[in-house]
Amino acid sequence: MIIKFKRYLQSFSLSVILLAFMLMTSAASAEWNNEIELEYRYFLDSPQFSDQGQNAAAVIYRPVWSAVSGNSVYDFRGIARYDENDEERNLIDVTELSWLYTLNDWEFKIGLSKVFWGVAETQHLVDIVNQTDLVANIDGESKLGQPMIRVSRSSDFGVFDAFVLPYFRERTFAGSEGRLRTQPIVNTDLARYESSDEQSHIDYALRWSHTVGAFDVGLSYFDGTGRDPVLTISEDNRFLVPNYVQIQQIGLDVQATFDAWLWKLEAIDRSAADTFASESFQAAVGGFEYTFFNIADAGADIGLVAEYSYDSRGEQSIGDDLLFLGMRLALNDEQSTDLLLGCSADGELCSVEGSRRLGESVKLSIRANTFSDIADDSLLASQRQDDYIQLSLAYFF
Repeated sequence: MIIKFKRYLQSFSLSVILLAFMLMTSAASAEWNNEIELEYRYFLDSPQFSDQGQNAAAVIYRPVWSAVSGNSVYDFRGIARYDENDEERNLIDVTELSWLYTLNDWEFKIGLSKVFWGVAETQHLVDIVNQTDLVANIDGESKLGQPMIRVSRSSDFGVFDAFVLPYFRERTFAGSEGRLRTQPIVNTDLARYESSDEQSHIDYALRWSHTVGAFDVGLSYFDGTGRDPVLTISEDNRFLVPNYVQIQQIGLDVQATFDAWLWKLEAIDRSAADTFASESFQAAVGGFEYTFFNIADAGADIGLVAEYSYDSRGEQSIGDDLLFLGMRLALNDEQSTDLLLGCSADGELCSVEGSRRLGESVKLSIRANTFSDIADDSLLASQRQDDYIQLSLAYFF
C-alpha cells in the first residue's frame, strides 16, 4: 500500500503544538472519538481512458480528540484515506490541531484548522482560507487543514477576525487510474508558484461578520497564494501543470431569513497579475430556498432551492450562467434522514446526496452525480462518462 504523506508539518512551531497536545492530555478532561467509513463508487458507463476501472472502493479513518482546561480548548481531527485504484486519493492529513484561548471578548487560535465562509448551495466563492481536497468529492466542500494564527474579537458591531496563514497547501487531483480526472492528468510534482517563497509564502485574511435584523452579513479580504491553480499544458504535452498565483480577493456573503424564505448571496472581486495565464475576474452566486414545514402533519420539511451563478470569465468557468434547481427533504425523524436533489437547468449536471442513521453508531450515505450532453470543448469533457453512484457506511465509536 502506497500512501503519500503530505509535507505540511515542516515548521518547528507546529511540532511544538503537537507536543503540547500530548502533555495536556493528563491535565485536561480529554475525549476521543473515532469514525471508520467504507466507501464504494460504481460508475454507470465504461471508462473513457484505458487506466480507469468500473468501480472503486475506499476506507477512511477519522480520529477526533478534544480537551478543555480553563480558558483553553484543544482540538485534534485527522483523516487517513486509502483508495484501491487511485493512489492520488490516498491521504494522511490533520484537519485540526489547534489551541484556542478565550479572554472576555477575544479569542486566540493557533495551529492547523478549518474555517468555512459562505451561504450558497452550489458554490462557495468566498470560502478561500482552506485548500480543497478535490479527490474526496467534486463538490469542493472537503478541505485540507490550514496552518494559521487567528485572532477574533466580538463586539456590538460584529465579529472581527484576522488570520495569518504561514504555509500553503496544494490542491489534490485524481491520478491516471482515477475517475473524475482531467485529460491530460494534473501532475502535482510540476507545481509552479508566482511567489519565490512558494509554499512558505505568508498569506493574510480579514473578515467582519454581523447580524442585523433578518440579515447575516460577512465581508472578507484575502491577500496571498490563490487556492485555485491555473492549469497549463506541460512542455511535453503529457500533463497539466498547476500554477499558483498571488491574488487579492474581496468577498461578500449575505443571508436573509423571512419566515419560510431564505435568501442567499455570495460575490467576489479577485485581482491577479497576468502570470501563468491568470486573470482578474468577478463572480457571484445568489438565490433562495423556500421551505414547506411539517408536510401533512408528518413532521417532514421540503425545501425548494434555486440559485444562479455568474462569472465574468464566461466559458472559461464552469460556474458562469448556471441556473441550479433543487429540492431538500428532511424527515426530522430519529434517524436524521435527509436528501438533497438538484440539477442545472440545462440538465448537464445533476446530483443527489442523502444520509440516514442506522442505530446509534452507524450512518448510511448516498451520493450520485451525472454528466449529460457534455460538449467536446467543455471543461467537463473528460468526465462525461463518469456518472456514478456512491454508497458510504460509517461506524462511530
